[in-house]
Amino acid sequence: MLPFVFAVLSLLAPVEGDVDGEPEQTEVVTSDEPAPEPEPAPEYAAAPTAAPAERATLPDIRFRVAIDVPILVGFSSVFFVTEGFKRKIAPQTCRWCIPGPAGRGVRDALVWKDPEAAALTSDIVAYAGIPAVALTLTLVGVGTEGQWRRIHEDLLVALEAVAVSGALTNVIKFSTARLRPYAYYEPVTFDEDPDHNLSFPSGHTSLAFAMATSFATVATMRRRKLAPVFWGLGVPMAGLVGYLRMAGDRHWLGDVLTGAGLGTLVGVGLPWLLHHPRTGVIPRASRRESSAVSSLMIMPTGNGVVVAGRW
Repeated sequence: MLPFVFAVLSLLAPVEGDVDGEPEQTEVVTSDEPAPEPEPAPEYAAAPTAAPAERATLPDIRFRVAIDVPILVGFSSVFFVTEGFKRKIAPQTCRWCIPGPAGRGVRDALVWKDPEAAALTSDIVAYAGIPAVALTLTLVGVGTEGQWRRIHEDLLVALEAVAVSGALTNVIKFSTARLRPYAYYEPVTFDEDPDHNLSFPSGHTSLAFAMATSFATVATMRRRKLAPVFWGLGVPMAGLVGYLRMAGDRHWLGDVLTGAGLGTLVGVGLPWLLHHPRTGVIPRASRRESSAVSSLMIMPTGNGVVVAGRW
């Protein structure tokens, strides 16, 4: 209240220099000089804003052509030689001839009325479906990140695991000589089918899981956003292959489970053991090797894919 009272009194009080209540005349002096411009308000630098935290990335995976290519070629050779000379080197008589009661029960529950249709479907999924999905996701992931110069590393690392899994599977097949289900119920001769004693483990299932998990593992080590899609699509498709091999009367349950385990172990373990950015055992390429390999490019075009490089 007091500040308000003092303000009113000051307005009512006479102005200093008044005579008889008349206001004092004030002389106004004009000048031709321009009025000084007001000083600009001081500019204050904006406080620096914190940059958004970027997603942590791992270094490039460990990869050396001098090591990885011989591994791929060596194990692929074992696989293709055993497949190509199967009639000459496959066991003519079974060593593991009698299945267990659990295996027979699962077989009777899962086998289709048309086993050939199931077997054909397993071929399509294993040899076409899974490779198509894995390659498509790899191309999309690499293209999104603009890492076309690195695609050969992803492909070779994944195919390396597939080759190792295939070679190990065939070595075990020829060693165990397990009788296939269809040959157990309807005996066939070696001349009719040299493959009927090569049931354990399931090669289709091993291949499917090795391919699905190796491509997914590489995507995970690269920290690609599509890595969960690799796992979410590839592994169920590989499991479907295993089911179809039993539905097609080609394998017992134990064959499929062992093939799935072997394929997964190699598909996950081999890339992680050899090529992980931090813990991989393969030494990093020298600067000269890196510059030579980095000149390899795989680029999509309107008519397909172009591979170019300098070695």
